Amino acid sequence: KRWRTLMESLGVPWDPVGQCWWTKLIELHLEPWRAYHTLKHISEILERLDGVTEKLGKVGQQAVCLAAWFHDAIYVGRWKDNERRSAALFDKFCEAAGLSDSRLARLVRQIIIDTEKHADAVKRLREEAREKGISLDPLSFSFSGGEGEGKEAELAIVSSLLFLDCDLAVLSRSSEGYLQYAEQVRKGEGRGR
Repeated sequence: KRWRTLMESLGVPWDPVGQCWWTKLIELHLEPWRAYHTLKHISEILERLDGVTEKLGKVGQQAVCLAAWFHDAIYVGRWKDNERRSAALFDKFCEAAGLSDSRLARLVRQIIIDTEKHADAVKRLREEAREKGISLDPLSFSFSGGEGEGKEAELAIVSSLLFLDCDLAVLSRSSEGYLQYAEQVRKGEGRGR
């Protein structure tokens, strides 16, 4: 249901585009070698995003939701470029959906790439925010919308940081939950195509 609602909010027709990509994403996330990067992982990210994205505005909300679906769409444990491959797959979705040159597409693609090296991305994004005078205080932040390079940078920084936090929230689980996560990741390493 969430994918269909997202497609409607983007103005992407369900048949054939939305439904075709829904099927593709489900098939990818059900690949037998996946232990952690599954539909459950997407669901957990989307649940974490609920209630914390309202300050991002419509484009930011759409971006983090699309990033949840696509950031691990390609995942083979032994590959070192899963995120880049996932971003390339997202580009194909954008072509089919008529979103290729949009602000949204640029934003989602960057979020996906930022998941490649979370710590490096967080450091870079925080530095960019400091240089641009962008507040990262979640209580005071509010994306006021608008166009222009400054507004696009603001939305990109905050959306990516928020997404990265939600993607790695698994690290704040109880000891038992963390050990389960670590075991799932190990199961997926070196497996796949």
